[in-house]
Amino acid sequence: MGDQRQAKLRVAVVVGSLDRGGMEQLAVRLASRLDRGLFKPLLVFLPGDGPLRAELDAADVPVAYLGQHGVRPGVWWRLRRILAEARIDLVNAHDWGATFYAAPAARLAGTPCVHTEHGQMKVEPKQVRLRGLFLRRLCCHVVCVSADLAAHLERIHHVPAGHITVIPNGVDVARYRDGAASREDARQRLGLDPDELLIGYVGRLSPEKGVLHLPAAAAAVLARAPRAQFLLVGGGPLHAELARAAAAAGIAGRFHVAGERHDVAACLGAMDLFVLPSLSEGQALSLMEAMSAGKPVVATRVGGNGELVEDGVGGILVPPGDPAALARAIGELAGDRDRCARMAAANRQRAAERFDLSRMVAQYQELYHMLVRRGRGRSR
Repeated sequence: MGDQRQAKLRVAVVVGSLDRGGMEQLAVRLASRLDRGLFKPLLVFLPGDGPLRAELDAADVPVAYLGQHGVRPGVWWRLRRILAEARIDLVNAHDWGATFYAAPAARLAGTPCVHTEHGQMKVEPKQVRLRGLFLRRLCCHVVCVSADLAAHLERIHHVPAGHITVIPNGVDVARYRDGAASREDARQRLGLDPDELLIGYVGRLSPEKGVLHLPAAAAAVLARAPRAQFLLVGGGPLHAELARAAAAAGIAGRFHVAGERHDVAACLGAMDLFVLPSLSEGQALSLMEAMSAGKPVVATRVGGNGELVEDGVGGILVPPGDPAALARAIGELAGDRDRCARMAAANRQRAAERFDLSRMVAQYQELYHMLVRRGRGRSR
């Protein structure tokens, strides 16, 4: 009898960059964790190298670099050649910038392309039709990281429900559950008082994250709880503006903009309460990490946040763009340690049951196999 072993599926994961954003981290970790007994991954990135390259190298994932900004159709042919030479069976492009290049290149190579939608983005009216055509005609399937996003694509871009699968994001739950330093050790490492209430944020310091509402919310909280502290962890274009806003509000000594750090688990370990003030969101990895670490949360009711946090059970959801509502929710939890402890336990359990990265990877693997089988069946 011949060799009955199943050939490995060659999957190209295409992403806009290797910067340390949530979507980029998700794509890199997906490529890194695919079962090597079943899959042979390739990571393709567009404009330039970045800090996530080290994770790919450590996982022995080969990479291809297109080095391209802007709308240049020649990139389609270059990517088509990469896909053909690697004999790729399936392409998974993450977000619109990657799909704009990957979907036509995959069609030219005769390879099915899956688009993963990570968040709602502002689209000019003339681009709505173009995106819809790409998603419906050039992509064999669409993955959305939340049900909210799936409904958005159905409503705005007229993507049929049967063309969409919801696969929630995942994080390394054990890393944030077990990897955090003790609260006291983490406070000492950060130079913070171990006895004071610490409200924290982890994520990009950019407009869509709503972080510019935090100084006003913090000032209102500190007016009632003057020994509280705020810690913001993450890089982004609003770093200096946030520091200026805190100084103008007279809270600079209690509002710390720490910038990019690589000890996020320890930073979460130091926090008593996690806040996410996003104005728009797909499905926030930082929120999943905070819940994995057992933190009660205050988050805005946008995007997939309500699919992660059970309002009143694991935290409090508030309207976006409302610093007063943020401050009220923070103050409500800050004064009730027993309630916070219950929320922390609920979030740990929810994260363990729903958020683990291995669960997400398994769902992608199942979808990849199904789509390739379906494509091969149609070609017979």
